[in-house]
Amino acid sequence: MIDPVRNKKLKISADLQKANRISNGVDIEKLALLARIKLTPAEKEKLEKEFKGILDYISQLKKVDVRNVGDDETSKINVMREDDNPNEPGTCSEKLLKEVPSVEKGYVKVKHILE
Repeated sequence: MIDPVRNKKLKISADLQKANRISNGVDIEKLALLARIKLTPAEKEKLEKEFKGILDYISQLKKVDVRNVGDDETSKINVMREDDNPNEPGTCSEKLLKEVPSVEKGYVKVKHILE
């Protein structure tokens, strides 16, 4: 921020800078850091607008009165189908394990991704 009188850069407090980065409760820079992505200023601005729309929609949903909404009979029906021809346990495991690059103790071994 530039001081219009002295034409010098002003130091902005950390709290004010953080408030400027946060749009409707969403810290875009923190999300980008967590997602390990780099965002241009234009992308940050676009995301702020999109998050504002999403949060506005959610706030509308929170206002909906659902006290008089009851369970109807269709919500109690099991919609999952029965397997017509289920595989026996282990039938496909050998085929799968032959196709993967690394196996350890009968399991697919993958790269460590969590700390």
